Amino acid sequence: MACALALQACGGAQSGGPASALAAEYPPRPAPVAAEPHTGLRDDTGTTAAPPDARPTLRKVVDTRQCGMVAAAFAAPASWTDHSEIEWNYADMSRPMTMTVAVKNPQGVEGFWSFPSLDLFWSPQAARIYRPGQHTGGLIFAQPMAPLATLEQFVRETRANVQNLRFVAERELPDAPRSPELPPSANQRGVLVAVNYEIDHRPVEEEFHATYYVFDAPYDGPHGRVWQRDWGLKAPGSIRAASGRLDALRPTFNAISASFQVNPAWLQRVQQVDRALAQRFDAVIRKDFADIDAAGERGRQIVAQSNAFLARIDQQIVASRQTGGGGVGGGRSQNDLQDDYIRGVETTDDPTLGTSQHSLMQTYHWTDGNGGYRDSNDANYNPNHTENGNWVQMPAASH
Repeated sequence: MACALALQACGGAQSGGPASALAAEYPPRPAPVAAEPHTGLRDDTGTTAAPPDARPTLRKVVDTRQCGMVAAAFAAPASWTDHSEIEWNYADMSRPMTMTVAVKNPQGVEGFWSFPSLDLFWSPQAARIYRPGQHTGGLIFAQPMAPLATLEQFVRETRANVQNLRFVAERELPDAPRSPELPPSANQRGVLVAVNYEIDHRPVEEEFHATYYVFDAPYDGPHGRVWQRDWGLKAPGSIRAASGRLDALRPTFNAISASFQVNPAWLQRVQQVDRALAQRFDAVIRKDFADIDAAGERGRQIVAQSNAFLARIDQQIVASRQTGGGGVGGGRSQNDLQDDYIRGVETTDDPTLGTSQHSLMQTYHWTDGNGGYRDSNDANYNPNHTENGNWVQMPAASH
């Protein structure tokens, strides 16, 4: 299913080999070096981190699940290492693919990260089905949070294992580019959070950035329109350096980001998979609604059959009374009591109607003589204390 679902033959878009084709189409851009290229970067512990090599090299992001296609390429300092991963889960119809890219200086703490998006949803109706934090279809069910609070929580979870995490700055970035993945919305905004922490007792600083979004998405199903609030973080990423050295490396990090290029053939493949999954999702939703309708019809049939059964029992009881099968002295027979039990009611002596029936789930039954009734399990309950009228407690009908 992994490659068949993509709706393309393996390797069909990679003539000439993935590395050579992509390198020819997207030659690596020169990456600026750090402000101190010849002396190295000295962190607060006195150790020296090697400066980035001025010669950028081409790096590839390979999608092994889509037949080994090259998904993207970027340039990074030659002496730095990179690790990328694309994960597919076709059960996550709302977000079947995630991509992670990490570029690090192996001789220091410097690093560049691109994380998968954080996609959440909320609906008051769905609160009856999902619990907060539950993952479903690639999304997380949670009530929307403020933009900076959302990024702060993302940082806490992403850097949960570091030492002495401290938030030192945060701000919204109103002029940040809008995410091309989202529909136009005034609720998109860039957010940035800066933190300090320690790695093996070495102080570091890291900046996290993302595009926060929130919008209401309609779904038109067989039973009308339902609204769902989608929200989260698109394109979250971070840059890290030894404490006090982040600004010196910022040109290098910016060059890595600017050099990132997506393979159009791979993007087309992803879009085809998305469309196939969307069609499957709609089919599943339609089947679910049909199953719900069918279950409702079966339930109505069962209720109708039950009511018909009880009606026949009532007819038999009436016939039994008319032929002398009632209780002694005109009282209620054992058949009457069994009928009450089957239907979950208790028959009481009613000063207005002669008798009236009330739920067996309640022990004490009161009437005001004008058609009003109150039922309770509290032996001390007396509606005369709280309501107008002359309320009388009704005993069980004489047997």
